[in-house]
Amino acid sequence: MSAVTGQRKIQLHKMKLEYRDTKDMKLYNEGKFYELSLAAKWCPSLDSSYDKTLLMCESIGTKLFPREDYIEYHDLEDVHYAYRVRDRLRCIYARINGKIFLINTSLLWR
Repeated sequence: MSAVTGQRKIQLHKMKLEYRDTKDMKLYNEGKFYELSLAAKWCPSLDSSYDKTLLMCESIGTKLFPREDYIEYHDLEDVHYAYRVRDRLRCIYARINGKIFLINTSLLWR
């Protein structure tokens, strides 16, 4: 693969990511939370490196769990607040995903 082809693929990939992020924000602002992409699924573990996915998960977490609405977040520094909402988002997704898996499994065995 030539360098030009590789750069073009990277540009196309970035454009797709930007479109998806814009689409998710539009759905979020319209209150259509169940139509959002699976960004929470790809939320990195708490020990992973600092990258765009991590920032996206923190952004979603801070919008879903605003500091003003939850007493437990009032006294936390920004770093600890971001950590807590990211972890909370991952836990909620894991619970929802587990329930969906159980429902799908039970339907298969009927």
